[in-house]
Amino acid sequence: MANITVDGIEAIGTSSNSYEVIIPEDTTVSEVIARANDSKAEISINGTAYIPWKSITSVTYDSSGSNMIPIKVPIVVKAENGTEEEYLLTIYKESSILQLESLTIDGQDATKTSEGVYSVIINRDLTTAEITAKAVSELVKVSINNEISQVQTAT
Repeated sequence: MANITVDGIEAIGTSSNSYEVIIPEDTTVSEVIARANDSKAEISINGTAYIPWKSITSVTYDSSGSNMIPIKVPIVVKAENGTEEEYLLTIYKESSILQLESLTIDGQDATKTSEGVYSVIINRDLTTAEITAKAVSELVKVSINNEISQVQTAT
C-alpha cells in the first residue's frame, strides 16, 4: 500500500496491514483514497469493484446504525498475479479517539457508568492496586499518575 488518505489527511500505519486516521468532529461524509505501490495492482475499498492502482470512495457517518464512529473500512489490493492483500482502515472522529478500550483494576474489568467515569468493586482492605488503561487507538497515549504510554499500568 503506497498510502491511504481520508479527506486529504494521510492515515498512519499502526501495523503492516492496519491504518488509522482522525477526522474533524463535524465531518459527515469523507472521501477515502487508497493507492497501491504498483501501478498494475487493483484496489477495492469497502467492497467496491476493483479499480487499477488507485481507488476512491465516499464514507457517510451517522450517529446511529452501521456507520457509527469508529468505522472500519476494509481495503483489498490485488496484485497483477491475482494475489490479494487485505488492509483495515479505522476512522475516528476527534472525540471518539479519546475513549478507553479497557480499564482494569487488579485484573478486574471496570464498568463504564458515564462519559469518563468507571466503577469497579474492590476489597476495602486493599492498600495498593494495579490499574491498566488502554486507549481505543494506538495513536493515543494514556496517562496514569502523569506517566504516559499506549497501555498504561500503575500501582
